[in-house]
Parts: sequence; structure tokens; C-alpha cells
Amino acid sequence: MAPLVAVHAGAGIHSATPAALAAYEALLARTTLSTLALLRGGCTATDAAVHAVRLLEDSPLTNAGICGANLSLARTVECDAAIMASDGGRRDGRSSGRQAFGGVGAVPMALASPTDTLADTVVAHPIDAARWVMDGDAAGRDAVGRVPPVLVAGPHVHAYVGPSVPRLSPAAAAALVCDTQLRRYDRHMRLLEGDDGHADGRGVHADTNAGVNATVVKEDSEPGAETRVYDTVGAVVMDDTGAITAAVSSGGISLKHPGRVGEAALYGTGVWAQRRSSGRPGVGISVTGMGEQIIKLMVASRLAERLGADTAGDAGHVVTDFVERDVLGNGSRLLDDRDDERCVGFVCLVVADPDCADTDSGSDGSGSDCGSRSDSQPPAKRHCGDADQTGQQPRVELWWAHTTKSMALAYMSASDDRPVFEMSVQATHGRRAVVSGRSFR
Repeated sequence: MAPLVAVHAGAGIHSATPAALAAYEALLARTTLSTLALLRGGCTATDAAVHAVRLLEDSPLTNAGICGANLSLARTVECDAAIMASDGGRRDGRSSGRQAFGGVGAVPMALASPTDTLADTVVAHPIDAARWVMDGDAAGRDAVGRVPPVLVAGPHVHAYVGPSVPRLSPAAAAALVCDTQLRRYDRHMRLLEGDDGHADGRGVHADTNAGVNATVVKEDSEPGAETRVYDTVGAVVMDDTGAITAAVSSGGISLKHPGRVGEAALYGTGVWAQRRSSGRPGVGISVTGMGEQIIKLMVASRLAERLGADTAGDAGHVVTDFVERDVLGNGSRLLDDRDDERCVGFVCLVVADPDCADTDSGSDGSGSDCGSRSDSQPPAKRHCGDADQTGQQPRVELWWAHTTKSMALAYMSASDDRPVFEMSVQATHGRRAVVSGRSFR
């Protein structure tokens, strides 16, 4: 099976200047190429996904990791991350035979006092800490029968992860915080205190790209745009054995209350990964958007459940129906109808039985456009993917959707010559949706 990589830099409102688009494309293309090179060399899906998210965490363009992350109300960097592997993601390359998950939440990464971190050093990358937690889940009970955690939160993360996880001194971590983050914190504090005279800790959903580099990324000129960008990053990776890993990492909302945990740390919300087996499709999902909405909707696990129940072999219809009914339509009745803005985005890999007809596009053999639908229009019937003459090749499709104004992503399979970068956009924000996808051969 051809390895595949899909990465995203979040859903929200991104600057549309040529320089900004070039910066996002360069970051995502570099990440995709580097990750696929590892897969071609025999790397597991889990190791490759961790590698991809590390690169995204290191970029000031994204709200993830130390450099670029939103600051909390206490003027600290606190991060969430999660990873899920269809086959356990064992470091020794052996499958545990079941899914494994690990998440870390509200991890104090920088600018916190020594008493807040409970350690002399801090983990360098939140995704590495999440991987450590997942490895414990894959290993199972220890010698005395203790069940390992699937979520570790707060400063205890630094003490929980092992010595093999790269670390930084507090001083080195603080040095990675850029002036842009500090200026953004000051600006948002003024906005928050200007509303009601005090900061309440609920957080500002901030334009995490504003001012990263005045010559590269600029603030969106749309009124109110600064409060509506969500740059959680993520990756979905499939290796040549068909194993799938999904990962996500986030700095959370600006001015969040210390200790707030978003969807990027929690099971069933920010990531999902399962292998294709016995009529059940393989699925990899990485979610971005407003954490509180995503948590209530359980986006990753519910979408995976819908895809698993699909008997028509039409993943595009399932994705569109989920976005229209559950997200925009609030079908679960879990969201506040007084807030009619839905801020959710995701990338979704589907590996299914080869039961649909060959498409008439993508004649170069590398893949085909599965079509796109925006503004929540009803889906059209498609025939995506193909099977070889023996009927053994699975159907591989990648779908992405967002209710926000824009979403940045890139993807590439081993059969492609180069990565494809998408800055998916629509005219509105939070009230309609874009759904698009591609099949691979």
C-alpha cells in the first residue's frame, strides 16, 4: 500500500496575502516531503506523524508548541497534544493488535515559575509527551497491575514522561517565546479588560498569525477577524503496511484560564485512527477549531462511527452529512443555539473496500478529484478510487472540511510527484461549510 501524509495548520481566518500563502505553503510542503521521505525509508506511521507535528510545533506560523502558541491569562505557554495509532504505535515496530491513544493537556511549557512546572526541565515538544503516554497505553498494565493513563495533565506531564523524550531548560524554553506572542498577549488583555474592566479567563480566540513577521504574515483586515482564528495543527499518516496514525497539537485559545484543556488532548475529540479490517474502513482524523464545540460534538469519534456504518461506500456523503447535520445543524443539540458560529475543521483519511467504480478523472493514475461542495449544498453522487484487476486494492480517499473562512493543509502519497497545498477558503465564517476531497491509487 502506498504511504500517505496529510498535514494541516488549522482552520480559521488566514491572511490571504501572497507572502502569507507562500509561507504556509513552504511550511506544509516541507513538512509533507520530510515526513513522506521517512515513510519511504520504512518508518512507521506513528514515528512519521510525530515527526510531522514536531516540525509544525517549531514554526511561529502555528498555534502549537512553544514558539507561536497563544499565552494564557497568566502569561504562560500551556499546550495540549494527542496521538492515536491504529496498531498501537509501538516504538519497536511490533503492533499491539489494538488501537492506542495518548493525550497531554494544559502542559506548562514556558514562562511558568519553577514551582509550576514541578521539574528542572520541560519537554521540548508536546507531541513527544503525548506519544509517551500512548506508548504506555499500548504496553498495558505494569508489573503490579496498574492501568497506565491515557491522559496526563498540567505540570505532572514533565515528571511522567521518560528521559528519552527531548527536554529544555526553563530558560531555553522561555527564549523560544517570540515578541509577537508577548505583543499579542498585551493587545488581547487590553481588549478583554476594555469590555468589562477585568479579565475573566474565558479566553480570546486569537489571530495567532498576526505579526509573526510583518513582511510575511499580516493581520486580516476584516473587522473582528482577530478573534476568530484557530490554528491547531495536525497530521494523518498511513504507512506501507496500512497502519494509520493521527496526531494533533495546540496552544489553545488566547488568554485561556490556566488549566483549560481543549479538544487537542482528549480521547475521541481531536484525533481518531483505526485500521481497515473485516468490512470496517480504515480511518484517520485530525481536528481543528474551537475546542469547546469540538469536545461537545465528539467530532473525531462520531465521524469515524458514521464512516464505519456507511454501507453505500460514499465517504464524501458521510462527511458532508456529518458537517451539515451535526456541526452546522447542531443535530446533537449540544451546542448553544445563541452562538450560531460553528468553528470546526478536519482532515479525514478513509481506506475502504474497493467497491466503487473507477472515476473518469485523474487519468495520470496518481489520483482523482473527488469534487468539492461549499455553502452546505447537497452532495452529488461520485465514484471515487479504483481497484486493481484482482479486486484487492483498497479505495483510499482524503477529505477535508471546515466551517471557518479558511483552512490550510497539504497532502501527498508515495505515488505523487510533489505535495499538494490547499488554502481552502469560503466567503463566510462559521455558518456554512466547505467539503472537498481526493482519491488516491
